[in-house]
Amino acid sequence: MMEVKKDTILVASVKRRKKQTNKEGKTIMSSSDALAKSFSVSHSGIFGVDEKSMLEILVKWQPEQLSTFRNETSRIFLKDERFPFEKCEEFLLKFLKREFKRFKDAVVQWTMHPWERDARMARKALKRGRQAYGLLIELACTRSSDELLGARRAYQSLYSESIEEDVASRVDGIERQLLVALVSSYRYDGSKTNDQAIKLDTQKLEKAISIGDKKQLIKDEEIVRILTTRSKIHLIAVIKCYQETFNKNIIEDLDEESSLKDTIYCLCVPSQYFSKILDSAMKANANKNEKEALTRVIDVVVQWTMHPWERDARMARKALDGRPQAYGLLIELACTRSSDELLGARKAYQSLYVESIEEDIASRVEGIERQLLVALVSTYRYEGSRINDVAVRSEAIKLGITINRHGDKKKLFKDEEIVRILATRSKPHLKAVFKCYKETFNKNIEEV
Repeated sequence: MMEVKKDTILVASVKRRKKQTNKEGKTIMSSSDALAKSFSVSHSGIFGVDEKSMLEILVKWQPEQLSTFRNETSRIFLKDERFPFEKCEEFLLKFLKREFKRFKDAVVQWTMHPWERDARMARKALKRGRQAYGLLIELACTRSSDELLGARRAYQSLYSESIEEDVASRVDGIERQLLVALVSSYRYDGSKTNDQAIKLDTQKLEKAISIGDKKQLIKDEEIVRILTTRSKIHLIAVIKCYQETFNKNIIEDLDEESSLKDTIYCLCVPSQYFSKILDSAMKANANKNEKEALTRVIDVVVQWTMHPWERDARMARKALDGRPQAYGLLIELACTRSSDELLGARKAYQSLYVESIEEDIASRVEGIERQLLVALVSTYRYEGSRINDVAVRSEAIKLGITINRHGDKKKLFKDEEIVRILATRSKPHLKAVFKCYKETFNKNIEEV
């Protein structure tokens, strides 16, 4: 009886929404209202679900719609007392798992906050033991530093212990050192790399692999240090340098060490890793773990199938929602895309959110980064190879004078000359300017 009561609460919570009307005053059924209708009570009084209708709605929802749904259904999703995410009530999990058959895992994971979803998957992997350690590697290596930190916070809130101590206490094999280090990591997410460090790490990896016991490589301190602390862009460069220097693939050198292979795939080429997961799950003789893994890659598949313009527009919106710690993502989107790709993302942003990304940044960003961010996303750079040597030298000197003049380096974000140069000049031109800066002032501009 109590169970039916809770199911009734679920329906009431979803249905209790403010009705929307169009210009003619007619009621519009929102996606949330439609979702409410997918819950129904049969003539026998037993609570049930219209699986087809619910799935048709959920698969079309984007992260921001799911976030709104979680916030509006406060009887189902509770605000965590310590961290900024909505926590799923246990009875909802039991209800969905009972009512749904083939799609239960997908539905649960779609509706749940990403932090909680990852935390629960990590707990499940730890309970399953050695055969599920690959899932822990996937969660630690395919998420951004902030996403992994969020999952660690959710884990503490849900289970009253840290994921680090849980991994350390539950994992008995040689994988413990690697797994604890991976889930504890907060990697640098920027684009800066150090060529000397890349070469040094490459040499250390080759030495450890060539002289070490192939069955004990997962415990090698240098291998663990490099894979668990270095940025993803640094590791991609290291793997490339390894291939060029020693004329062999590091994956092949690792032989049968599957955990280290999965770690490298997830960090450096996640698309190949998820392709492997999909291939395994779609086999006729796929085992239970392989079939369950399919639901984990739904978000990735959605990202792959989404048009790159729309994907970048949604990522930009997500970055603005996560301000100011996510402003680095805006800079990445603006600076790593071609001019046409950035223009496409700006058009997609307008179409999705009925406002330009420029005005959204200008209205949301209150700090000193505003001027630079608006300029970066507004630009349409020249993409040819032509460089004006006179302009290069002139701007290198201007940068040096401007940087030296400012006592407070934080105010450099607002300097008109710096913003103009960084936001309007072509990438080959900027590379030449930075090189000239180093030659002229005998120091890297990044160090300043």
